Amino acid sequence: MALRRASYAGRIADYCERGARAGVAILFWFNDAGGGQAVAPHGGDAPRLSTNPMGVGLPRAGEPFVLDMSTSVVAMGKVSEWRDRGLEVPGDWLTPGGALRPSGGHKGTGLALVAEALAGILSGAGSVRPEPGDEGQGVFCVAIDIARLKPLDAFTEEMERMLAYVREVPLEPGAEPVRFPGESGEAMRQERLRTGVPIQPFLWARLEALSRTFGVALPEPMPRA
Repeated sequence: MALRRASYAGRIADYCERGARAGVAILFWFNDAGGGQAVAPHGGDAPRLSTNPMGVGLPRAGEPFVLDMSTSVVAMGKVSEWRDRGLEVPGDWLTPGGALRPSGGHKGTGLALVAEALAGILSGAGSVRPEPGDEGQGVFCVAIDIARLKPLDAFTEEMERMLAYVREVPLEPGAEPVRFPGESGEAMRQERLRTGVPIQPFLWARLEALSRTFGVALPEPMPRA
């Protein structure tokens, strides 16, 4: 599927999880129709690419394998979050000229160009250029019905064997146990369900102002442990 003039997709992992739970492997690439240029190509010092997120969902015996990542070293929202908190943005996130760096250097640039080609050019949304227009997103999605190629149970069993072998690697001194894409997010979700979602004071103040404007009551804060 190729789509143009889409609105902001948000958390790509949600779509990847939905497909994987239905026994479908999902692969996504996104662009901003040529807009949203915030990322420098590897070695560059000015923005030429968007964060060009990509996502993958694969069925497992338990929770799906979900990869949801930008092709920049961090998502733009992460930079905004640090600035809103009054924190200094780490130097390895930005080039001297202030552009976001690509993830993994030339590898991130390569992935971003794939996203521009498939989600931008092939979809008709448009790719990065000197004078971009509307930032309506371009999307390219591949959905693979696993059962048409291999019995789903056989696929998930082999997935578990493969992942178990990788997880059992000897660890570097002081390293944490190996986690796979999606596991950190699920662990965080369970933690938030138990303890609540921490909200920065500046964000709570904005929410209070909006609640007064629109007459919507805010939820009661959870007591601190």
